[in-house]
Amino acid sequence: MVRLGRGGQDDQDLGERTREQGPPPPFFPLLPLFPPLVPRRNDEKKIEGEEKTHVRPLEPPSRRKPKSQDLATGKLRLTLTGHIEQVTGLAISARHPYLFSCSLDKEVKCWDLEANKVVRNYHGHLSGVFCVGLHPALDVLVSGGRDSTARVWDMRSRVQAACLTGHADAVCSLFCQSSDPQVVTGSADKTVKLWDIRKTPAKAVGEFFFFFG
Repeated sequence: MVRLGRGGQDDQDLGERTREQGPPPPFFPLLPLFPPLVPRRNDEKKIEGEEKTHVRPLEPPSRRKPKSQDLATGKLRLTLTGHIEQVTGLAISARHPYLFSCSLDKEVKCWDLEANKVVRNYHGHLSGVFCVGLHPALDVLVSGGRDSTARVWDMRSRVQAACLTGHADAVCSLFCQSSDPQVVTGSADKTVKLWDIRKTPAKAVGEFFFFFG
């Protein structure tokens, strides 16, 4: 044990040890690894009518019902029920009072927004449907899904006009336009395909590959 403050040999030994070991390491205050937990007011509600205050988490919103909200007031106007699985895509017609929805239940539905009910169902996908789009000039509906296909539908007759095959994985997104190419699809196989739906059978007229190192 080294005694400090008395001088002599003990102080000399302490000085030699200090020079050998070098200066002491700098002092860094210990910072918390995680930020403090703050209650989220949006996810909580108070139970009234009790002496003590209890907090109960709000139930998550349903993913199986398309909903319509008034943008001016932010209030819910309408809830459409009919799908039995999660709703994954929506499209609104600019020429008709129709809303189209697709779901993991393999179905594409057409909703009449004036009557607030389903007026057409489009069956054909072998698995969940991920996206839906409308042609801007024709009564044509296009849907894409997990079965690696994009399907072209006659909006009114519900007849499948074409099945666009060529992707090696799920079709996750699509876009329709009046000029060439009429349909563009994006897939989980890292490709984007351009389709000409005027040809019979419809076929891809262009393709882009994306590679990630």
